[in-house]
Amino acid sequence: MTTTIIGIDAEWQTQGDSNLVLSYQWYGIDGTDSWSGIHYPELNGNQNRLKLHQWVSLTLQDHYKGRSWPTEIVLVSHYSPAELSVVGDFGSIKTSIDLVQGTSFATITRPLDLRCYDTNRNQHTLRVHIADTMLLAPDGGKKLENLGEILGLAKLDLPEGYEKDQMLKLLQEQPEAFELYAMRDAEIAAKYLQRIQEQCRDVGLTDRYRPITVGGLAVRIFTNRLEQEGRTYDDLMGVTRRRETTGPRRTTATRSYRNELSNTA
Repeated sequence: MTTTIIGIDAEWQTQGDSNLVLSYQWYGIDGTDSWSGIHYPELNGNQNRLKLHQWVSLTLQDHYKGRSWPTEIVLVSHYSPAELSVVGDFGSIKTSIDLVQGTSFATITRPLDLRCYDTNRNQHTLRVHIADTMLLAPDGGKKLENLGEILGLAKLDLPEGYEKDQMLKLLQEQPEAFELYAMRDAEIAAKYLQRIQEQCRDVGLTDRYRPITVGGLAVRIFTNRLEQEGRTYDDLMGVTRRRETTGPRRTTATRSYRNELSNTA
């Protein structure tokens, strides 16, 4: 059973002390189906930014029109703080997700429960897992363009004469080029996570497993291989588990070294 993957990305331009959001874009993958879209907010000084549930609703409305919505999705971006910071309810959202390695947001302890809406205003409750491809990138290749190279999907360059801090100018003067550039980042994030999940299945991990970091994935593959061989991590490391009563009604599991140095005084 596959879970719907939604790659998200946003473009903005700094104006004074704040960022003006120019676009919210997405690339979705559901099994062999894929789709994409973009939303352009009004460009004004008191900009009403999309809340996360509104962004997620937009990503699903057209593709699932007239049929059942998924109940669970993975929302992935490259360097999640940048993309999540442009949602209107970021202040409340960030208290419900985990900060990983001090740099990226992801859902480790529990997914988000979001109330989303289709075009007929029917409500759909979704369990949303947050993932960050930067945490799953190989050492020495953390940039999005590096992941694109792995996929054979090049990150697009800005047209000649434009810089990253001139995205509003690009939107106004070359809207088609702006959209192509913006959409590619969301596509790379979604397809890279799909690749990682496919590789997890190839090495025998269950469909329910969702890797968060490269290190965590390596440990899971290692312990899974031990289980296939009828061994455990504790057995390999020479430790045992025992039950100890620490109070009238409390029992805890502890680990103790099997091979202890004997007293030779």
